[in-house]
Amino acid sequence: MPALYQHTEKFIGGIFASYGRFISRHPWQILIGSLILSVSLGLGMLAMERESNVEALYTPINSQASIDRARVQELYPLTTASDFFIYQLPNLGLWGEVIVISKAGDSNVLTEGVLNSVAELYEEVLNISVFVNNTGNVTYTDICAVLLGNCVIDGGLFVSNWFRSSFNETTVPYPIVSPTPTRSLDISFVLSGVKLNDQDMLLSAESLRMRFYLREDTTEERSISWEWERKFVERMASFKHDVIDIAYASSESLYIEIDTNTGGDTFLFSITFSIMITYASLVTSAGNFVSSRGHLGRLGVIAALMGIVSSLGLVALCGVKFVNIVGVMPFLILGIGVDDMFIILAGYGQTEPSGSVEYRISETFRTSAIAITITSLTDLLAFCVGATSSFLSVRNFCIYTGVAVIWCYIFQITFFGCCLVLHERRVKANRHCLTCHVLPFPEEIRGQGKSCCVFCCCTGSPPEFKGQEDGPCDRIPRVCLPKIALWPPVKMLVLLLFGWYLGMSIYGATQVKEGLILSDLVTDDSYYHKYADSWRRYYGDIGPVISYNMDGPVPYWTESTQEDIRRLLSTARESPYLDSDFEISWLEDYLKFNNYEVFPKDRFIRELHMQFFSILPTISQ
Repeated sequence: MPALYQHTEKFIGGIFASYGRFISRHPWQILIGSLILSVSLGLGMLAMERESNVEALYTPINSQASIDRARVQELYPLTTASDFFIYQLPNLGLWGEVIVISKAGDSNVLTEGVLNSVAELYEEVLNISVFVNNTGNVTYTDICAVLLGNCVIDGGLFVSNWFRSSFNETTVPYPIVSPTPTRSLDISFVLSGVKLNDQDMLLSAESLRMRFYLREDTTEERSISWEWERKFVERMASFKHDVIDIAYASSESLYIEIDTNTGGDTFLFSITFSIMITYASLVTSAGNFVSSRGHLGRLGVIAALMGIVSSLGLVALCGVKFVNIVGVMPFLILGIGVDDMFIILAGYGQTEPSGSVEYRISETFRTSAIAITITSLTDLLAFCVGATSSFLSVRNFCIYTGVAVIWCYIFQITFFGCCLVLHERRVKANRHCLTCHVLPFPEEIRGQGKSCCVFCCCTGSPPEFKGQEDGPCDRIPRVCLPKIALWPPVKMLVLLLFGWYLGMSIYGATQVKEGLILSDLVTDDSYYHKYADSWRRYYGDIGPVISYNMDGPVPYWTESTQEDIRRLLSTARESPYLDSDFEISWLEDYLKFNNYEVFPKDRFIRELHMQFFSILPTISQ
């Protein structure tokens, strides 16, 4: 086995040595070709598409849930412009929402002053308008979701005269209220932290919310609703009041804020890139003004940047959508690229300085290219496995990053390799690292009365032996770290620290919790962060409705079918993830309506349509 490994290493090393001799002869052609290729691929970013839908990003691709939803949408077309009922939507709908809390010390949102402020806020929202071509200004009432001829607004009850007068008389029951003889509402979904008297009448609440639903039946209606949502967010951002504090969001807020975060990643990457350029320059800026390798450090970072740009452009051209987590990719590739650059420079430093340019570059690639090839292949393999993930966010991130690893490797052995050739040519010609002018050797002007500045900055010579061009950042770790690491007390300390680290890692792994906190997906100063935190604090126990849909003809009039459905619902009630106290079953309500009398098919269907649906029209959808 050792012989096979040595033979393989020698064979591959020979290939890279031949490549090193090739670029030593044609550095300018390969360098310019690399730049043209990177710029050409980078133009592909103009075709980049983004995906910020959280549901699409963090649910499995082609999952059974998405297939079922598509089928439900096919069976039950949207009727938000006429018969809107939130529990019948196959999605969460389009909306703008405000959560209201009191600034007063008693934290009660049902005081006279707070309700007056809520009424002002309510009117403010109703007056929000958007301009639509061929239509003019469209207000909320023009685009709102409609049920029984009225706009559907959760929490709109709080601005009604009935609620004001009933609450002042302490006659508002909880949780079911009946503002009219034919209308009942459950207000437990729009109030939080309620206090009741002995008769279960409402006394106070810590928070209330109002959700303004919008239409989405057609493409045009969805477009207008999205534009109204943007205006809603703008108006709420400027809403200030002395009595109430609000947290607001729209159905598209999370997606928009995630996209906005990408701009913050760009700023952070600019800072990181500047830091890495500075760090690489300092580490490699040693020797005199001829042998200094500072430019190589900076060019190594640029090679990594070229890999990032090429990856973004190429993958975007292939139609893979950019997801927010891809914003992490440049930081990873920058680290990988700079690591490859230092490995190449380390191999270059171990070659004989007196050798020819072709010799030094070929020997550098014989050793260093193997190392960076192995590390790049290891990284690529990990991302190739990740690209098979069923989660879109993970898959697209791994595709972008895996391709970036490939291009980063390519530009390190082409662009940076050619820069190394040009650097070695300059050193052999004894040229200044900044001006490229030929410099005299130090001994040639010594004793001529030149100033120290001229002697230091205007003279130089190539290195004469290995390590002469190394700086403190190269020498100190090479000399000191082995001595420190081999000192017995340090060995013991390292073992103890590793044991502690391993123990804490195992403990942490046992404490991992499943779930997704939406506020963690946006920045702390985002308005959505405040909204998500407020929702979790006041309404965290309210979740989406889970619906059961029977696909195909079902004989609901038979006792056996009715019993099967009852068993299904009974099983659902036993789930710890469902609220067993909340249930909507049109079949059970219809059977109660007929006192559980068993009807034949024709009468069952006739009375369902002619009597039951006329009393509860929302059930018919």
